[in-house]
Amino acid sequence: VQQGDRVGAVAVGRDRTKLYQHDFKQAESSRQDSAGNMDRADRGGIGTVMKRKKKIFLAGCLCALAVSAVLAIAVINRSEKETILKFAMFSDSNWGVSGDNTSKIVEQAIKEFEEEHPGVKVVYESGIRKEDYTEWLEGKILLGEEPDIFMVSADVFNILASKGALLDLREFMDEDQTFREDRFYHVAIESGEFEQKQYALPYESVPMLMAVNITLLNELQIDLPENDWTWSDFHAICRRVTRDTDSDGKIDQFGVYNYTWKDAAYTNGTLLFDKNGKENYVSHQDVINAVNYVHKINMLTDGYLVTAKDFESGTVAFSPMLLSEYRMYKNYPYSIEKYNNFEWTCLTMPAGPKGDNISEVDTLLTAISSRSNYRKLAWEFMKKLTCDEGIQERVARESKGVSVLKDVTENTQVYDPEDEIDRSLLSLSMQKGVIVPRFYQYDEAMRIMDEGVQEAMESEKNIKASLIALHKKIDSFLKNE
Repeated sequence: VQQGDRVGAVAVGRDRTKLYQHDFKQAESSRQDSAGNMDRADRGGIGTVMKRKKKIFLAGCLCALAVSAVLAIAVINRSEKETILKFAMFSDSNWGVSGDNTSKIVEQAIKEFEEEHPGVKVVYESGIRKEDYTEWLEGKILLGEEPDIFMVSADVFNILASKGALLDLREFMDEDQTFREDRFYHVAIESGEFEQKQYALPYESVPMLMAVNITLLNELQIDLPENDWTWSDFHAICRRVTRDTDSDGKIDQFGVYNYTWKDAAYTNGTLLFDKNGKENYVSHQDVINAVNYVHKINMLTDGYLVTAKDFESGTVAFSPMLLSEYRMYKNYPYSIEKYNNFEWTCLTMPAGPKGDNISEVDTLLTAISSRSNYRKLAWEFMKKLTCDEGIQERVARESKGVSVLKDVTENTQVYDPEDEIDRSLLSLSMQKGVIVPRFYQYDEAMRIMDEGVQEAMESEKNIKASLIALHKKIDSFLKNE
């Protein structure tokens, strides 16, 4: 609104006030004139009626005041007895899959918590889609209206923690005699750390696994690898599988789809950035070896870019896959939508010479607002979501991830017998899991790194020299030079 508009608006407002006052006075004057012209007898009769009406009116007012007072006391008493704890999460899956029952599990946790804490009401902010949730939460934080406790995805956790939006939980963790940190998988609890402080507890995790086309391996009389397999095993199988099956001069059967240099780097025992996003490791020898290895794998297809459709059709032996996708497509009704023309399962990722069968692990977290007035209650509800075995058993059975509690994940009685999943694989992938550091500039830094590595693999230049130059470029970006 321009300055002139604001002045005009004020003037209009004043004019409206004057007009209202004028009309009111004019109406009052007319009423008095009419009253003055009345006959004395008429005025007397009307006066008696008016007195009666006045008494009735006063009695009605007194009744209304009494009712209002009773209602006010009831509201006050209720507010004194009931504490409102605000909680929020998104309505759909954190992993982008269907058939996830997270909302129902949370509703059960709320019901149990309220029964265990009389006088406490958990108000659940629901109906927010995952794609809108971060923007919604950040908006609430800017307005000072954020919930007391809320779910946080890994991609925004470090940002919120660095801005002081999250409460450091260490004091609660140390003083609460019912809390045991060693019940959690280390990779899960570590997901909620930032700069040596614990700002969140894990609710559910999803590791990266390697999907395997068993039917294709059986046709070629190749044994299914064990969960301690290596880069060497992986390359040997890919080399045997990759071939021209119909002798038309084109390769139509492939070793792997979507295996990236990042997958190889993690399994070779290295990360790409430090936790705070101050350093990048793209030129370290272990990363260089990983890039060279993936380049070697890619060369087997003679330039053909293997697609998701190829894997779905059954002509590819391997593909990295999140546990959430595996669990979704292994169970009805989604099992009839994809991968239904061949038998398949999942393994660990193949280990590099300097690493292990390491899986990248993504974890959904719970955090408490640093401005919450009900921190103790929020902590108790956080424990209900993350530490309660009954709730975590439902996570294991009904969600698409894995429980963050060791005892739950490793309990063979927890899972549905029809859920085709290797319990030992889940435990192993969590024990050997790694967290990818997320920081404020991560997405852009990762884009620069990924494009640079892809260019290095596709060019005629020496990969090592290209990655050294790339390291300097990313270093300048991280330092805002």
